[in-house]
Amino acid sequence: EIIQREQILKRIHDEGHAFGLHTFTHDYKKVYLSPESFINEMEETQRKINEVLGEELEIKVIRFPGGSAGKLNQQYFEAIKNKDYHIFDWNVNIEDGVQPNLSPQQFLENAKICSDNSITKILLAHCNLSNANTCIALPLIIDYYKEQGYRFDIITNDTKEYYYSFKGEILK
Repeated sequence: EIIQREQILKRIHDEGHAFGLHTFTHDYKKVYLSPESFINEMEETQRKINEVLGEELEIKVIRFPGGSAGKLNQQYFEAIKNKDYHIFDWNVNIEDGVQPNLSPQQFLENAKICSDNSITKILLAHCNLSNANTCIALPLIIDYYKEQGYRFDIITNDTKEYYYSFKGEILK
């Protein structure tokens, strides 16, 4: 949600972080009504970000609310690719979206579990008002991965996308 968090959005930008689009309403019924509705949600988010920042960023990174599994199909894929969006799911989930009150130590343990054998790890973590323990766990998670030899990068429009394959997938 951007509305009433405009200063946070500006701070994120000023500190050099990148943005991804995740829909404007986060209302699953509206977002997943059709591929067109999904795209409209992304475009509305883009417009609002640019309005708040007073800039014309071109954000092509997207994340499906709830992840793309069970939602991404060829129709959505084609609509997304026609807009040159790049889909990002995750392969490490600290589970703070569904269990925000887990301990920071449990979030760290969850962060050590990767759902595939990819060298690249894309971690899902949240920053809602209910995610205080996520904020405590994050330095622990960062230290853990740095100790494992990982480095942290910003996902940009040029980053190779990572999404879950879907039934009937026809790559373009």
